[in-house]
Amino acid sequence: MEKLKLKWKDIIGTNTGRVMLVLFVFTVLLCGGFLSYTYQTQIESFRKIELGKLKGISNSLAVQIDGDQHEDIFRAFVDVDGIVSNDQNESFEKMHRTLQRNKEINGLPTDIYTLVYDKSEDSFVFGASSSSKPYFRHLWSEAHESHRSNYEEGALIGPYTDENGVWLSSFSPIRNSEGAVVGIVQADEPFDAFFVKARREVLQKLIGVIISLALLVFAMLHITQRILIRDDRLKKVLFTQRKEIELKNKEIVSSINRAKTIQDAILPDLEKMRKVFPDMFVMFQPRDIVSGDFFWYAEKGNYIYFAVADCTGHGVPGAFMSIMGHTLLNDALHQSAAATPAQILNRLNKNLKQILYDNGNGSSDGMDIALIRYEAKIKSLDFAGALRPLVRIRGGVISKFKGDKFSIGGYHERNKCYTDHEIDILPGDSFYMFSDGYTDQFGGKNGKKYMSRKFADTLLFANREHVMEDQQYLLQYEFHHWKAKEEQIDDVLVAGFKVPRAA
Repeated sequence: MEKLKLKWKDIIGTNTGRVMLVLFVFTVLLCGGFLSYTYQTQIESFRKIELGKLKGISNSLAVQIDGDQHEDIFRAFVDVDGIVSNDQNESFEKMHRTLQRNKEINGLPTDIYTLVYDKSEDSFVFGASSSSKPYFRHLWSEAHESHRSNYEEGALIGPYTDENGVWLSSFSPIRNSEGAVVGIVQADEPFDAFFVKARREVLQKLIGVIISLALLVFAMLHITQRILIRDDRLKKVLFTQRKEIELKNKEIVSSINRAKTIQDAILPDLEKMRKVFPDMFVMFQPRDIVSGDFFWYAEKGNYIYFAVADCTGHGVPGAFMSIMGHTLLNDALHQSAAATPAQILNRLNKNLKQILYDNGNGSSDGMDIALIRYEAKIKSLDFAGALRPLVRIRGGVISKFKGDKFSIGGYHERNKCYTDHEIDILPGDSFYMFSDGYTDQFGGKNGKKYMSRKFADTLLFANREHVMEDQQYLLQYEFHHWKAKEEQIDDVLVAGFKVPRAA
């Protein structure tokens, strides 16, 4: 005994032994599951077939039996055993033959019979049957709840159990010439015999499956043994590769973090911007470490330039585009002493297309942008946009100024130019520019996009009375509440400022 125990421990101590044990347990469970599933499937299949057969029989007989004659018999013979032979009454004999013929044709092992519900006694009594000896008006003590609840419509019952075994039944209403239900006709079939048949068939199939599974397990063990020989060597290789991937991933993340430092360095100084717009905010939430969204600020002469841009893509590709866009905006501004927003966008578009498309790169990348030029002394504001709007809220009125319907860069026609919009401003007016990251975010109860109209007309408008710093916090709270467990799909950038009041 000790020797066998030692061998068992030795086997279990190897990978092959563990695999064999798992396969053995799996085979036992699979066989048990297959036995249960096949058994239940066979029974359910038989139940449906036989109930369908019984339903056809009862429905057919309910039409063949004359409801008026059936009703007349019960009126004429009011006592138990009022009819003691099937030929005692012509109508009763006709019903008996009809029931007997259907029983024989369909090979039913039990009698077909009619029943009448006595409401005063709350019980069912027998009428005609396929039996050679009537059982007229005897109380039927085995009525199912369905007989009462579905007396007017008929029903399928089963399997159900009574003192005589397990049964399937179908009953259908017998109607008189006025359409009133005067009784039911019921056909039954014992269900017990099928259990034995189903078990026999399942056992035969199970034996075949066990043999097949045994062959499969043998084949799997043979293959597993070959695989396990290389197991340790593969583990070492995978471990080495994982370490290399972790190292490379660490280097990539480190590089991206350094790129973020560079990208952050070119973004405007918010404190410098607050000297012009004391009440302002910038909500900047990249999807990844680096961002394809960026904001740009410049001062030239008496003019202040401020832009919010959304480059194609996000992450590293978007970050490259944002750095390129920042540089080209500076170049476009310095080509003119007092460039309008549209002039800057036209130059930006031309230069970006030269780099990305005209040089043969064939890239359709670009950016959407909203750009304003602000003059503090005379309180003037000009706007131009490429697929991005400018929103103004003045008191209880919200106004939206749409940009032109083509992006910076891309494949659009060369002769298209951007348009300047002179915007009327008053001290205390609130202005907002934003990328599409906030409005395109999926979330809420139904996982839908937030949408631009809800963002401007509802969210921005509802928070208009707050100072800009508080508005930023409210926007951030709403975004995280809306997004909930959904992934952030894009970079998010929203900027707002109020026109300063006179000192």
